[in-house]
Amino acid sequence: MILRKKVLVVEDNELNRALLSEILSSEYQVLEAENGQVALDILKQHKDSIALILLDVRMPVMDGYTFLDKAKADDELALIPVIVMTQGDSEEDEVSALAHGATDFVPKPYRPRVILHRMANLIKLRETAALDSLRKEDLPLAICLFDLDDFKTVNDTCGHDAEGFRFAGNVTLNK
Repeated sequence: MILRKKVLVVEDNELNRALLSEILSSEYQVLEAENGQVALDILKQHKDSIALILLDVRMPVMDGYTFLDKAKADDELALIPVIVMTQGDSEEDEVSALAHGATDFVPKPYRPRVILHRMANLIKLRETAALDSLRKEDLPLAICLFDLDDFKTVNDTCGHDAEGFRFAGNVTLNK
């Protein structure tokens, strides 16, 4: 089974959220939030598994800029790439989004292939940067993939969801 990466769509317009979910669901597991506050709550629960955030700027309760300020101030959330989406496509809109910490900017209306390619590129860039930083520490490095469905004891003890487990850690080899 291939695990699909999780992305968070933060959009107050229900129709736009549904459209984005439809565009993304063939490639990603999509989580949805209708404003920045709900998005922060979701991130607290899933911070280690969110690969990317698609963020609208103009929303009630907490707008996209406030969300970006709070997320980028939190060390555990700051490295998650964020693509800002907004109706405005002026240079000022783009500069403002980037100044608040967005990784990229796409204007509405949505262009599905452009969004999918930008997302894939940013996720790959983030993953490559994480591996490079581990290599720079000059420690032995190994990447392992475990199919925990065959580990009955672990599953019985810890449980598992339909998407499986993702295990990451540093391993120090004794010489």
